[in-house]
Amino acid sequence: MPDRITLGRLTDDLRRLGLAAGDTVMLHASIRAIGPLAGGPDIVHRAVADVVGAAGTLMMLVGWEDDLFHIERLPAADQQAYLEELPAFDPATGRAARSFGVLAEFFRTWPGVRRSRSTTGGFAALGRKAEWLFAGQTLSDYYGFGSPLDRLCQAGGKVLLLGSDLSNVTLLHFAEYLAQVPDKRTERHPEVVLVDGRRAIVEVTALDCSDGIVAWPGGDYFGLITRDYLRACRIAPGKVGNADSYLLDAADLANYGARWMERSFAGAPAPAQPA
Repeated sequence: MPDRITLGRLTDDLRRLGLAAGDTVMLHASIRAIGPLAGGPDIVHRAVADVVGAAGTLMMLVGWEDDLFHIERLPAADQQAYLEELPAFDPATGRAARSFGVLAEFFRTWPGVRRSRSTTGGFAALGRKAEWLFAGQTLSDYYGFGSPLDRLCQAGGKVLLLGSDLSNVTLLHFAEYLAQVPDKRTERHPEVVLVDGRRAIVEVTALDCSDGIVAWPGGDYFGLITRDYLRACRIAPGKVGNADSYLLDAADLANYGARWMERSFAGAPAPAQPA
């Protein structure tokens, strides 16, 4: 059996990567990439919280397992059943989306963690700035201006990638709002939420966070942006557990992503997809 990775090792690795007391940080993590953990997935967010300390804040994207994003892909009878019978979203109890990985639900249910009011764009946070990060988020444009992603940048926050796929950097959805690109695509879908304590169906609108804000022949551009940013800034990975890991400046990455989109979507040839 391989050696188990301990809480102490993770905190040491995180400090070597550059994470420090007082940091406000958004975490993306692959438990499989980090390796076998002595204490289970909880020690990953515990380690980050221990390093940033009482003055810092840890945030993760958690979503909602029962959100109605892409409800239109379901058979008509299933769509009707959801709209008629789905219990309203409750930030205190709504399960994290399983597609966001096992750590999302482990973190959501950790003592002291707060949850934002968005469904599809739901975040959870622990620490001094948790409530402030969520204060400006609305049901629509949940990744846009005033969102937790915007406020992460305002706070001088960081993005921590622990073995995470470089295509899954959620912050780049905020870059889509920053980018001066004409005719951005939007999407709309219903959500079942509580309004004044009563179940209600509301329409949510946002930039298209699934198929991209433009029809672009280069495919998934988030991974391309992140890799280009790492190369441009000459950022090499460090190890946290067994995972190749990066600690990135959130505002700098968001602004880089916006400029990348403006250049690439203006008709320039699409960068080649990496092998």
